[in-house]
Amino acid sequence: MATGQRLPSKGSPITAFLTLKGLANATPDFTNAVDRLSSMPSLFFKRNLCTYSVPLFSVPLTSIPAGGTIPTALSKKVYWDSATTKLYSVDALHDAERQALIAGVTDTAYKQTIQDLYDAPVTWTLANCDAFLDASNISFIVDTTNGASTSQRFLRVLKKLLPYLLESLSNQAIKQELGQVMGLTTQFVDPLLSHYLHISAVAMNDLFRDPSYTASNKHISVIPTRFPAQFQALRLLEKVVMIVAGFKLGVDELNWLFKFRSQTNDPASAWLNIEQLPLEFSDQFVPDFPGWERLVAVIRSQDSFLNGKAILLGICHGLEFCMYGSHDPQTLCN
Repeated sequence: MATGQRLPSKGSPITAFLTLKGLANATPDFTNAVDRLSSMPSLFFKRNLCTYSVPLFSVPLTSIPAGGTIPTALSKKVYWDSATTKLYSVDALHDAERQALIAGVTDTAYKQTIQDLYDAPVTWTLANCDAFLDASNISFIVDTTNGASTSQRFLRVLKKLLPYLLESLSNQAIKQELGQVMGLTTQFVDPLLSHYLHISAVAMNDLFRDPSYTASNKHISVIPTRFPAQFQALRLLEKVVMIVAGFKLGVDELNWLFKFRSQTNDPASAWLNIEQLPLEFSDQFVPDFPGWERLVAVIRSQDSFLNGKAILLGICHGLEFCMYGSHDPQTLCN
C-alpha cells in the first residue's frame, strides 16, 4: 500500500475489500491476502458450525515420524490410533494447534498430513442428519449487502438450531425416564429407542415425541385405546428388557443381536427377531419358537468358554468381516 493511502472507514466490509484490492501499487500478494481476509467469516462458519454434533475428523497416517509429537495440551483433542492407522482430531483444528503439531518437524509428508487434518472440516462430506449451517445459511449471515439486520441473521441461526434442540433434548428426557423405569442405562436405551425398535415402522423415539401424545391435555386419560402405539411401544420395550436382564446382555451383545440379523443372507436371520415379539398373550403355537431356541443357544454358548463374551463377540465380528469384506477395524467395532 502506497504511503499516504488510507483504508475506507465507511461502508460494508465488501466495499472495503474491493477498495483495498483497487489501491494503487497493490501487489498480487497483497490482493491475495485481502481475498483470504474477506473469506475468513464464511470459513469460520464452515469450519465450526456446519454440524450440530462435535465431529471427529481423521486422516490416514501409518505412524508418527521421528521428531513428531502430539503436545500434552492437545492430547485430549488430537490422537493417533495404531489399530486404524489414522490421526484424529475431535472438532476442527485451530491455526495455533496446527502450528503446535508441526513445530520442529522436518518431515514434509507429516506436515502435509497435519495440513490435511486442518483442512478436513472444509473438505469432508456431511451426514444429512447432522448438517447445521449450509452454504446458503452462511452466505445469508455473512453477506452485509443483503440488507438483513443483525436480528434477522440471528433468527436464521435459531430457526435451524431450535428444532434440533427440541428433538435432541426431548430424546434425552425420554431415554432418562424410560431408563429409570426399566432399570437400564441410557447407553442401553438409546439404540433401542433410536434404531432397533419400531411400531408400525416408526422408531420409538418418534412415537414418544408425537405431538398428539406429548401435547395432549392433562385431563385426557392416558389409556391404550387412546394412545395405542405408545402402549405397544412400552410393552415391546418391557419384553426386550426382560431378555436383556435375563441373559445379562451387555451393549455389545445387544448390538449384534439386532445389527447382524439385518444383513442380507446373514446366518443370524435364523435367530428370533426380538423386534417382533408378540405384544398380546396367545395360547397358540408361536411360529418362530425355533428362532427363540437358536437365540438362547447362541447366547448361552458363551458360558462354555473363559471370557466367553469377548470370544463370542470376536466370532461375530469375524463373520461380518468374512461376509461383507470390511477391512476397517473401526467399522467392525461400530
